[in-house]
Amino acid sequence: MFKALALIAAAFGGLFMTAGPAPPRASAGITVLSNSLSFPGILYPQRYNHRADRAGGHHFIVWSGGGNAAKALIETPVPDTDILAALESIGAVPGNNLQKKTWTERTHPDSPEPDMRVEGSPIHIFIEWNGVRRPAHEIFKDEPAAEFDIRVGGHADLIPVWKSGCVTCLFSCPGGRTSNHAFTIRDQAFNRKTFRAREDLPPDGTPVIVWMELAENVQEAR
Repeated sequence: MFKALALIAAAFGGLFMTAGPAPPRASAGITVLSNSLSFPGILYPQRYNHRADRAGGHHFIVWSGGGNAAKALIETPVPDTDILAALESIGAVPGNNLQKKTWTERTHPDSPEPDMRVEGSPIHIFIEWNGVRRPAHEIFKDEPAAEFDIRVGGHADLIPVWKSGCVTCLFSCPGGRTSNHAFTIRDQAFNRKTFRAREDLPPDGTPVIVWMELAENVQEAR
């Protein structure tokens, strides 16, 4: 599977590099424009919805070489470190405000860390297949746009701790390069919120393109 994803990344990267008279910057399958970037992925809605260890649907987008890849709705052959670097190259500023204890003390009632919300530059995420881009919240069941307040958390210093490969988490998480300001990791730990992919999505194994765009302000990202 990892080899197949790598081939897809190379194919997408080659396509973007040859398109148009002035090719955008691209690296390892990432296409970088002035205020956005894109990279390939594989959609797994059936797997995502039915795993016993799905943790409330916590794992949205994960690098295929990371420890949480098999839990993700979308796997990408592009490492989370490369995606974070690309986001920073277009002006995103990581919040880096969550700590290791945000995760490790998520069930401790007296710890304030699990109630922290991720900070950082807000972004929009879109998922494209069959030539149509859809806002991220639209591929989930009954999810309003207001519940997708995705921020560039960064937290590169914690990558060696978990080696999860997490690109985007749906709760505020120190393990993700981006995550969701709308919900805390305590919400996830106590099952206060659950995400499920729509049942009418394409089948597992469908190639998609993930788009990340800088939002001008916090309100626009919601």
